[in-house]
This record gives sequence, structure tokens and C-alpha cells, in this order.
Amino acid sequence: MNQQNTSMVGITLGLLSCFGYALMDTFSKISLSFLNIPFVSYYFLVNCIALSMLSIFILYKYFFTKTKVNLLKFKTYYIFAAVVCSVGSFLSAFLALHDISLDIFYSILFTSPIFSTVFSYFLLGEIINKRKVLTLILGFTGIMIVVNPLNIQANNISFISVLLSFNVVIFDVSLGIITRKYLQKENPVTVRYYTFLVATLLAILILCFLSKNNIFHNINFKGYATTFSASLCMLVASLLLLKAYQYAPASIVGSTYYSFMIWAIIIGVFLFNNIPTLSTLLGCALIIMSNSLSYFNKKALLDKKV
Repeated sequence: MNQQNTSMVGITLGLLSCFGYALMDTFSKISLSFLNIPFVSYYFLVNCIALSMLSIFILYKYFFTKTKVNLLKFKTYYIFAAVVCSVGSFLSAFLALHDISLDIFYSILFTSPIFSTVFSYFLLGEIINKRKVLTLILGFTGIMIVVNPLNIQANNISFISVLLSFNVVIFDVSLGIITRKYLQKENPVTVRYYTFLVATLLAILILCFLSKNNIFHNINFKGYATTFSASLCMLVASLLLLKAYQYAPASIVGSTYYSFMIWAIIIGVFLFNNIPTLSTLLGCALIIMSNSLSYFNKKALLDKKV
């Protein structure tokens, strides 16, 4: 498979991963409206379900297809760095959301392509050309039009919460860099298995510390059905993202993060009948244009080499 095709595969997987995460957030929002449990309890539940599904998949591969997923012997120790990044991202988000609105939080998260490009330049040696700068400017402008920070009431927002939100971005981008540089030949299932395992154990410790163990309080079938759906989407999306970094440069995969807002708008239209405004559509058009520039620039460079 040539470089152009692998980059396109990486972009496609990145877009599908963002769609999966958007579905996860949607199901989580529905679940929490049905379940009367703390967020950390819900996080434990989602990770526990994902860990169980992944364990069943590993057992299925072993007994029915005779394919072993070796969880005891790693090709590199950087898998633990990936786990630290994933868990660190959750903890930073969990602490930040206590004192910051979702609008501000997500507007900060959408800066991840900028961090990804900068990190890729210094750590992976990827090139930043004028077209890439234009791509980042268009994408960021589109996000700002959609989020419209002028309408966000930023009063009483702590500086620490803002820093924690940026920590989420840095941890997520670092996970992509580690995956691209050190874990390309590592099985994504192995990486995610230990991520969910550590996250579940960490959630148990937090629950014990907070004495909030009412996970099965006020059991609601719709709530647990949507929780299962959220966990499945998280599992599939995370595996797709790890696979995307194995095919395409981190800066290219990072640019697909902008599509999260587009998926969220599409889901909002079909599930919640939230009709986007003209400014939202304009912002989405700029985001799509920025992602298209990333791909066609790569294609042009490859055509010149041929």
C-alpha cells in the first residue's frame, strides 16, 4: 500500500473514530438522564463494560480462531505511557468539568490539531508548510464560528480548570505521538485492554475514597442499555483511533478531530431535532475545507514524486 493510500486510510479511520466518540457522548448524555449515579460511578461502569467486552473478544480469538493476543509480553514498554496518557486525560477532564462549562471545555479541546502539528514537528520531524498553516487557521476559525466564544459567559471560571482542559488536549495528543512513534507494530487491542483495566481500577479507588458505590441504585433498563451502547462506541472508537495513527502521520490524524463538531451537529439534527444556524453551517464548511486541504496537499506531493 503506497503512502497516499495509507494516509487516506488513516484519515478515514480518524473520521470514523470521531463519529464513534460523538455517539459515545450522545449515549452518555441519555444514560445520565436515566441513571441517578455520580459521574465517576458512570465512568467506572462504562470502562468495566468495555473491559469485559474486550476480554470476551480476546477469549473468542483464542478459543475459536486460535489467534493469541499476548497480554503478558510486550514489544515495547511505551504501552504503559499510552495508558498514563489515557487515564491522565480522563482525570484532567473530570477535575476540569467541576468549574468550567462544556462550551469552554470543548472549545479548548478543538485546539488539539494545533498541538498535534507542533508536537509532530518537534518529536516526529513532520513538515509544517504554508498549506498546513492555512489548514489550521481555517479549521480553528470554523470552530470559533460554531462555538462563538463571544456568547460564552466566562465569569467565575478558574484558571486551574482552563489549565486542566489544556492538559486533556496535551495528554490526547501525546497518546497519538506515542502510538505513531513507538506502538505502530503493537496490537491496538493490547493497548486498549490495559487502558481500560487501569482506568477501571482507578475509578474503583476514587469510588472507595468518595464512598460513592451506589452504581446499581435506581436501576433503569433504558439507562443501562444506553450505557452499554456508550461503552461499545468508546471501545470501537478508541481502537479505530489507535489504528489510524498506525497508517497516517499524527498531524494528519489530528486534523480529523475537527470533524467531532460536525458529527455532533448531524447527530443533534436526527436525534434531538436541533437545527443548525447559518453561522454553524459556515463554520462546518470551513472545517470540511481545512480537512480537505490536508489530504489534497498530501496527494499533490505524492504525485510530484511519481
